[in-house]
Amino acid sequence: MGPAIATQIILNSSLKNAWELYHFDTRLNKDIKAMGKWSLKKSGLMLKKYALYRKMLKRISPDIVLVPISQTTMGFVKDAPYIRLAKKAGAKVIVQLRGSDFKNWLSNSSQKVNDFVKKTLQSADGVIVLGENLKYLFSDYFPDDKIFVGAFGIDGGKGKVDRLVEYFDKQEVAKDKKIICIPGGVGRVADGIRKLG
Repeated sequence: MGPAIATQIILNSSLKNAWELYHFDTRLNKDIKAMGKWSLKKSGLMLKKYALYRKMLKRISPDIVLVPISQTTMGFVKDAPYIRLAKKAGAKVIVQLRGSDFKNWLSNSSQKVNDFVKKTLQSADGVIVLGENLKYLFSDYFPDDKIFVGAFGIDGGKGKVDRLVEYFDKQEVAKDKKIICIPGGVGRVADGIRKLG
């Protein structure tokens, strides 16, 4: 549920006053029971999502695309087209890792997976991690000035949204630019709230 809440925070934040924000819902699962399980139906839905995303990129012509990345092979393979298609469309791509198991996952993965991750991350312009102590996770992929800290909650008096604003300002992103936020699952939060009453 973390990505869903983060997406809601971003979409309803002061960012919308300075930049045009768009959301692309990557959700494939209708409920929690289906998460992590693959099916032919989900594969077809995923291909449809990529086609819709490609159309959105063409229609909006975003300046920046914010893509959370998974730290599992199946999840990263699903995330990779969102990164590569955005880059191909001419957008700056910022990936975000919400966790700390990235290097552990890759050290236990095949060389083929490691090569795929490296090639995919070459399409990104920077990365956001949850804390200063996690910047090392991406030191093999990005120079230090392209690894940003964007902790959830409050950190030193600055919330996540403030950090994104700082990041966009550092990148000299004009205030009228278009930004697509890919973090999926906003619907899961709404569904959860409805079910809880």
